[in-house]
Amino acid sequence: MFDTNCAAPATPALQTNLDALPSGAVYRSSAMACYEVTNGIVLHKPISIIGGTFYDPSTARPAVGGLKPIILIQDASQVTISGVTVLGANAYGNYRPLLVDEAGVKLESSTNVTLAGITTRTPSATASSWSPTWATASRPR
Repeated sequence: MFDTNCAAPATPALQTNLDALPSGAVYRSSAMACYEVTNGIVLHKPISIIGGTFYDPSTARPAVGGLKPIILIQDASQVTISGVTVLGANAYGNYRPLLVDEAGVKLESSTNVTLAGITTRTPSATASSWSPTWATASRPR
């Protein structure tokens, strides 16, 4: 599922493994683990990911569906991402208009999320993006 140079696609197998974890589980990767996640991964429940490198080799905006974050935390609470590296394919760090809005880690409608020790290198993506959805009664004023 992973290798040390991010050369093998890992998204389907990794997503299946994460979906199979019970709430509150910890997915711990070795320091050398590298996952090619072209379509990103989605976390929908309280779990922790500790360690590993997650690489998106995309260099252009898809014709359909738009860009996907490397890690999407969606409709979840009590999620922790710690000690991970997110990598985009833009090796030179120059402006690429077709890659604007891609995110390394994106939160959607999620609470009590801990992001710690996240490293970005050669990013085509921003390190994080927050898209909160507030309930009417609790929206800040």
